[in-house]
Amino acid sequence: MPAAGQFSIALQASGPVVVLVAAGEVDAHTVNDLGAAFESVVTEHDRHVVIDAAGITFIDSTGITALVAGMRRLNRSRRRLALACAPGSPLGRALAMTGLDRSFEVHPTAEAAIGALSAAPLLGR
Repeated sequence: MPAAGQFSIALQASGPVVVLVAAGEVDAHTVNDLGAAFESVVTEHDRHVVIDAAGITFIDSTGITALVAGMRRLNRSRRRLALACAPGSPLGRALAMTGLDRSFEVHPTAEAAIGALSAAPLLGR
């Protein structure tokens, strides 16, 4: 777990799904790391993506905006994004407050999210 005020994100391949494991605080100072991870996934992989957000301790509007932008970018390439976070977690609360819990595919654990996307077809067509 990163120190207070820090953020880390690591890419893991899990079969047919790419998993980004995020931990720490996502804010205006760290959001570029999240954006860079999305860029890497979009350009270097052709699989659905899960963000394991269990380790996120804080997220502000810049972080939420980056998640929306990442989801849209993946959707344009016919891929899906699932978020793994508990409803009472910082990300879970932020999604509920903004109504985005109905726009994102949210699962309580990374394992559940990976399971849901492993056999999922590409979007569209």
